[in-house]
Amino acid sequence: MLTGKDTFQILRKTANVVNVSAQTPQPMENNKPRRRSSRRIRGLAPQMDVPPPKEVYLPPELKVAVLAQLDKRDLKNVRLVSKEWNASAIEPLFDKVYISCRAKDLEVFKNITSHPVISKGVRELVYDGSLFRKDMHFRDYFRHVYCEIVRNESQSRRDTLFDSADVQINGFVQHCREGTRGLYKTHKRNTFLIEGHQKYRDCSAFEDRFMNEGLLLDDLCTGLRSLEHLRSVVLDTKMWRHHLHEDKYFGTVNPNTLHGPSSGSPLCRSWNPFHFRPSAWNLLPEVDDGRSHICAQFHILTKAIAVTNRKISSLQVSTDEGGRGLPQQALMKSKLTYSEFWHFMTAYSGLRCLDIEITMDNPDQRDALTVLPELLGQTFGLRRLSLHLKSVFPAVVSGYRYDEIFPALGFWPKLTELSISGLAISGWYLMSFLLGRARLTQLNLCAIDLLDGTWEGVIEGMRHRRQLTELNMSGNFKHCGGAVFNCIPEDKFTDWEALQAIEYYVIFGGRHPCLPPESDPDTANQWFLDLIPPQELDNMKLLAREAGLEIDDLFWNRK
Repeated sequence: MLTGKDTFQILRKTANVVNVSAQTPQPMENNKPRRRSSRRIRGLAPQMDVPPPKEVYLPPELKVAVLAQLDKRDLKNVRLVSKEWNASAIEPLFDKVYISCRAKDLEVFKNITSHPVISKGVRELVYDGSLFRKDMHFRDYFRHVYCEIVRNESQSRRDTLFDSADVQINGFVQHCREGTRGLYKTHKRNTFLIEGHQKYRDCSAFEDRFMNEGLLLDDLCTGLRSLEHLRSVVLDTKMWRHHLHEDKYFGTVNPNTLHGPSSGSPLCRSWNPFHFRPSAWNLLPEVDDGRSHICAQFHILTKAIAVTNRKISSLQVSTDEGGRGLPQQALMKSKLTYSEFWHFMTAYSGLRCLDIEITMDNPDQRDALTVLPELLGQTFGLRRLSLHLKSVFPAVVSGYRYDEIFPALGFWPKLTELSISGLAISGWYLMSFLLGRARLTQLNLCAIDLLDGTWEGVIEGMRHRRQLTELNMSGNFKHCGGAVFNCIPEDKFTDWEALQAIEYYVIFGGRHPCLPPESDPDTANQWFLDLIPPQELDNMKLLAREAGLEIDDLFWNRK
């Protein structure tokens, strides 16, 4: 048993061994002497007077201008600079949100609208109205994929090898170039076709359940309630697609060959270009109540805007891949219930910008656009109107009449931009609309038919008003109840050059381009006066005399 003295001696010997080992020089590592640590690191060196980096100050309006020039990919990098730049980049980065009846789009829509900060920067909602067909069989799916490849592939690249990470796709593209003989039998078991067809069927089943149970309307209303700064709504079915003629698909060995840039909705960004996309409006069958799918989706969107009381100032309805716009039955009051009509007027009565394309698919219901005149009669604050009227029947020569589209007593004091096509109107009504009911500065006319009067007189009237700063004319114009308008009597000018001469005359003046070389310039004044009905002309003279104003010399040239 150790005593206290023995324990003390043992501890003393151990301490001596430790001291000796501490004084023994240690071997050098890799034959290099150990470097002494920096005195600055140990905090012993005096601090040098180094000025801190200056922070560059940018005014808020300059930051907005800088961020407006960047694309989405660069804005994501800007958010990583600092908290201040992160807050500034949120608004332009998430200024647009997509929604469709698909799982991925709905998931992203919920995440954005439920975020307390990101949702405040959303200004535009893009509603994808294209749908997946429920009756898409594999052979039909195969045919659609083949048609898309033939349509999208550039003819000039047929001698170049199509290079992708999937060998089956390369063989399929090469077989499509050579012809259709044995195409289905050879490639019907390709993995990308089988997986694409299954994905198409899954999306179709999800859409059918989500729309029939009303879940799409519920999610849309929930998201719109949190988008306090939403001002623009776009209804579109042109699902963003990859173009196979781009350089990145040829001559490069890249496993990401089939991945395009980040554009379009979340579903579009992950969609394989060799998987068939949703169908356009004109390829979808009608729903149970006799209306088309796009009409049903348009009413869902309208109801959600009205129920949530969103103040929409801009509405845009574009054409589908087949070139068709919104069917006329979507604006037929006879096809709408009272609640649907109330939703339509509530949602869009405060519009400032309206861009819509309407397709007439039933010539027997030409006067069915009863909703549009009532809507235009309520939009007193309208500033920009783009109205394109089309017909799918070649036998229908004239377009919609003025009284079928516009209200009888409509007045738009703030309307400065107008783009219209496919309208049939009298010459005097056109002059009253262009120069009396609105204050137009930018005008775009395409394929306008004058039921009476001449285009020479309308051109002279627009020149005398001198309020237009931009005029664009395109297409075929008719006047005098169906006669083709020959812009310039000389044959040395093409139609495009003649229309350009008219545009220049209206804006800058000069000699009327429709006048023959030997004609008197006052003849153009007579063309304009011929548009005015005699009773209207007499009333204008009487009002001018009673007001004590000088009567314009134009009125004296008419007997």
